[in-house]
Amino acid sequence: MSADWVIACRTHPQPDHLAAAVGAVAGERYVRQDAEGLLLEVAATVTGPADVMVELPRLIRVGAEAGRVLAGATVTEFPDGPAGFPSLSPDAEPVWWVEVHAVSPDGQPVAERLALTIGGAFAGHVAGPPPGLVGTPGSVLARPPSASGPADGPSGPSSLPADAPTDTAGGDR
Repeated sequence: MSADWVIACRTHPQPDHLAAAVGAVAGERYVRQDAEGLLLEVAATVTGPADVMVELPRLIRVGAEAGRVLAGATVTEFPDGPAGFPSLSPDAEPVWWVEVHAVSPDGQPVAERLALTIGGAFAGHVAGPPPGLVGTPGSVLARPPSASGPADGPSGPSSLPADAPTDTAGGDR
């Protein structure tokens, strides 16, 4: 059983900030980088199989691509975050794309908390299974390409780490 979340971030999740977020959410679990340096893995034991995998951020230069690919997905928005899911407009801003995968049932709560943490910290929107944790931001349905206007906003707490970057500059991954 696996579950996947995609976070479309307006702010570049620097690798060290992303690793800190993973470590904070992982709790007593172990965090390691895969051999190729493209994934962060979260596991219950040092050498055990990963319960959660986080792909390092990739810059999607065509901002409308995130809206096109994720149209119709359940999206979590944050009250203090940017308004509206990435649009399909040709003028849409580029976004940083981060994927979080729960590869076991034990990894699902960790992956969900991690996806919501990344979304809240890096001005993002989280597409994936509807939030199941008490106190998480609300979910909305990303409008398909034929719909117009922003999706309805949610309610719930959100916080941005004091040391999270605020610029969107950075290289591709």
